[in-house]
Amino acid sequence: MSLPAPGSSAMEPDSMSVSREYVRAVKGKPLSVNASVMSDTGLDFDAESFLPVNSRWNTGISGHASGNIRTFDCNHDSFMDEPEMLRFSLANAWKYRSDNGIHVDFGAGASRDVSHGGQKGYDRSRYQEWSVNGASDDPWGADIINSSIDGFADVRIPLSDDNSKIFSVSADYAYTDTGSWFGASSWSDSRHSVSGDVIYRHMISPAHTFAVGARGDFDRYDSHIDRLVRSASPDPGTGLMQEHYDNRTVCSIAVLGVSGEYVFRAGDRFSSVARLGCDWYSGSGVKLSPSLALRYSPARQFVLALGVERKLGHASPLADNMGVFMTGKVFRGNFEDRILEDAWLFNGSLKYYLPFGASRDTYISIGYSRTSYAQQQIVDYEHIRNAISFYALDGKDSYSDSYRIDFNVEPVKRLKVSASFRYTGAKMELEGRGLVEKPMTKRYIGVLDMRYSTAADRWTFGVMASVNGPCRVYDFMKGLRDAGGHLLYADGHTPVYPLVNLQITRRFKSVEIYLGGENLTNFRQKDILVGARDSATGLVSPHQPSFDASAVWGPVTGIKIYAGIRYTLSRGR
Repeated sequence: MSLPAPGSSAMEPDSMSVSREYVRAVKGKPLSVNASVMSDTGLDFDAESFLPVNSRWNTGISGHASGNIRTFDCNHDSFMDEPEMLRFSLANAWKYRSDNGIHVDFGAGASRDVSHGGQKGYDRSRYQEWSVNGASDDPWGADIINSSIDGFADVRIPLSDDNSKIFSVSADYAYTDTGSWFGASSWSDSRHSVSGDVIYRHMISPAHTFAVGARGDFDRYDSHIDRLVRSASPDPGTGLMQEHYDNRTVCSIAVLGVSGEYVFRAGDRFSSVARLGCDWYSGSGVKLSPSLALRYSPARQFVLALGVERKLGHASPLADNMGVFMTGKVFRGNFEDRILEDAWLFNGSLKYYLPFGASRDTYISIGYSRTSYAQQQIVDYEHIRNAISFYALDGKDSYSDSYRIDFNVEPVKRLKVSASFRYTGAKMELEGRGLVEKPMTKRYIGVLDMRYSTAADRWTFGVMASVNGPCRVYDFMKGLRDAGGHLLYADGHTPVYPLVNLQITRRFKSVEIYLGGENLTNFRQKDILVGARDSATGLVSPHQPSFDASAVWGPVTGIKIYAGIRYTLSRGR
């Protein structure tokens, strides 16, 4: 289930379309171009242009292209460390602002993402799991092609001269298409999404504002899975040691709802936002989704925030967990169902501004959040050997507690230092296991970020260091050993590891040149592939039921060096 970012308004359109995200990010620069190259042959190019047509109309266009020239196998496991990739996206947005306060935004976008990973030589059109001579040893790989087009329109109409009464309408359309191939298996998924809402907002006074709205969402899915993997028992139809599942599903999901929101403000000291939504979900009936956000600041240096919210959303088990295809395991359970997930979010934070530093933005903040699931899609790698089980939570426990502390200071002019630490305690109840620590989830992460700029920002030096805590590995990983015969996860957890990134930027009038490095500690996860090793080569073979290439918890590649140039044309030039 996808949750909105903290602080986002529940009454605003929630869309991840290329075009809508671009128009929100427009900065008003006539032209901005960025190009970079990485030591692993990765290339990245971005261009944006935002131009005024006249006093009322503005338009912006954004383009992106990235990819890599070649790939590497630095850990010598016969698999590419990173897939061959090629990505394109293009978006165009328009803004209209009339003298009487009417705002109109609309735009369209498209993207295409192609990746080819796995072993060199994989050809999905010729790959065979079995040949006339028996078991095949064709190179195994994964091809994924994602394409999308989208469009949106927003209209905001003031109903009073002082903008205290506003009527707004928004509409979105998106089409996404995924084609993917993994060895002899394939999965395709296309989706048409249409959504729209209307909102009336009335500011009665500076202290009181209310809003009412209605929304509708419609999604149509067309999915086809053709899963062919090896198994420990023969297939009844062919007699081969394999399992074959082939099915196509077409389904539609609709959501219709109304909502109301009340905002109370007592100057800068106190504010509250209370919201109640009532939505009808096809197949699940009517659901209420209340939320409450409180903010209290008795003095400038002290801010207390509390919130609670119920979130509902349909799960997409395969689309949300593409890693399951990077295995030789069979699927069990409801992997084609799109259940309605139900979660309660609780959060609180305390922020205190400290009276020192070269700026007024020195503070320490502590926060706590909890996500408690009433219904959740579970993807269980541990219930059945060499299988992945999909099932609904159905009354079992599942929750995540997160504790965070942040510190920000400018000790001397132009030197900014920020530090944060987050601890996560996530647990879920698995079939036959009871309540256990959620696997492959970091317990904690600490980040230190330091940036120094010279006068007029001619030079900028930035360094970010992080320490990444352990996570519980799957049960089938506990006995894994490295090439020397040593246990990789003796205590059932991954090791703690550090990361360091560095960037230096030189600014001229309209040009920035930057040089940086990622993962300067050169830490890499060892023995990523899981499964029995071939006695002749010592490598993990993908042609087996226990094969798993999805258990990635750390960096796959080592040190990366990159360089780039950014050109920005400001107004008046």
